[in-house]
Amino acid sequence: MTKQRSANMTRYLALLLVALIAIGAVNVVASPTHAHARKHQQHHADGVQAVMAGHESARWAQHRRVSSATTIRHAVQTLFGPGTRNATDKLAWDRLAELTDTYGPRPGGSQGLEKSIDWMVELAKKDGFDVYTEEVPIKYWRRGVESATLITDTWTTPLHMDGLGFSAPTPKDGIEAEVFVANGFDDLDHAGAAGQLKGKIVLLNYEWTKYSDGVKYRTTGAKRAEKWGAVAYLVRSVTPFSMRTPHTGNSQTAGIPAAALAVEDANILARIFARDHVAAPRVRLVMQSETGVSMSRNTVVEMRGTERPNDVVLVGGHIDSWDKGVGAQDDGTGFMAAYHALYLLKHRVQVQPAHTLRAVLFTAEETGVQGGDAYYAAHVNDEAKIRVALEVDEGVLTPRGLVLDGTKLDDAAWDMYQGISAMLKEVGVRGWRVERGYAGADVAKWCKHAVCGEWVNDTGDYYFRYHHTPADMMEAVDPVDLEDVASTLAIYALALPHAE
Repeated sequence: MTKQRSANMTRYLALLLVALIAIGAVNVVASPTHAHARKHQQHHADGVQAVMAGHESARWAQHRRVSSATTIRHAVQTLFGPGTRNATDKLAWDRLAELTDTYGPRPGGSQGLEKSIDWMVELAKKDGFDVYTEEVPIKYWRRGVESATLITDTWTTPLHMDGLGFSAPTPKDGIEAEVFVANGFDDLDHAGAAGQLKGKIVLLNYEWTKYSDGVKYRTTGAKRAEKWGAVAYLVRSVTPFSMRTPHTGNSQTAGIPAAALAVEDANILARIFARDHVAAPRVRLVMQSETGVSMSRNTVVEMRGTERPNDVVLVGGHIDSWDKGVGAQDDGTGFMAAYHALYLLKHRVQVQPAHTLRAVLFTAEETGVQGGDAYYAAHVNDEAKIRVALEVDEGVLTPRGLVLDGTKLDDAAWDMYQGISAMLKEVGVRGWRVERGYAGADVAKWCKHAVCGEWVNDTGDYYFRYHHTPADMMEAVDPVDLEDVASTLAIYALALPHAE
């Protein structure tokens, strides 16, 4: 590290410590095995104390822990400093690959999900963590035989489709009907009011702009089409890019079957429908499925705090997936990044946290955030308070950083996170940014009580090429990206705003 960079690091650490002390953020003390490192860094701590001159108060004095900020700096240097990273260091990737290669996809209600939970519990025990599971009753939807076939006067061909979660099945022999194509809900409702949808299969052929705009057509379209007498509902897959890869996902249960078509197949139907001189296309749809209730589990991995065990920083992701692909990006990278963040702090940085660090592997997110909601209901009134809840559930690609929200994200907490962000930027960490935004679905309810947030990427909508598709395999995950995200998440987990 150059002298200039070292000086800049000192300046950023000083700003960070001011923010930490100002809000009583007593977060970490170094492991006894790092006594030498503490001694080596004491001159830096002395410099930080000098910056504090003239800014002391009784409250600051009460909460001062110089070792907290120096340990954050030590963690940054250990995880990101020169010579600390090996290009072949891909432990998190290797572990995720072994799990997905062994058990495959992990949909709710499946043996693949429950055996994957067992595998992660045994891994955490082997790694020396306190680990336990909490039972969660979940509703599941299981895909059966399904197909869609285009029928015209000149040819018949299979369409690439996936039934949507909690869709109603077709009769055993299927449904065959003429297709009506709508480009949005206004178009659909106008046609419905005119009586044009009765007895038809409706295709909603929305053109991608962004996921938050398009997902409503997948989740609520079937009920809307049913209201106007449609016999089935198809939706163009919610994605910016396709190689005839349909994207599944949840749909509100309606009395008619619902499925997603690959973009290319939806466009075939739309083009034929738009030609006045030919008959409207017909589709034969066969969809079988099973619904039920089963018992699953949230998985909790902890590093218990030595000084503030009842102040908790939670990092998490969901361990379930859809049944297409193996859920490598959604959300294998999320739950593994959360777990690996704790692994790095325990085994590489070797810290003993003053506050409790908790990784939660939520179950059944894909089928309605069932694990996240159950965890919130079970722990919102605990004596141990969750001060920060962060989730990784947008895949792991080129790292960008955190988006934060929550009632406890006041100016002091924001300054603390900005101080860490500046330090990470200075040493060249890719995911250094901290921005205001939103929380992941599994931790969103904690925004009422804590700082909450989500990890985000710097690749725009690229993640949605893989999202809920057969292409969500380990080849979609870069080992360096996964290691970087876990390492950066580990740094932010060391910070504790609003310790009381």
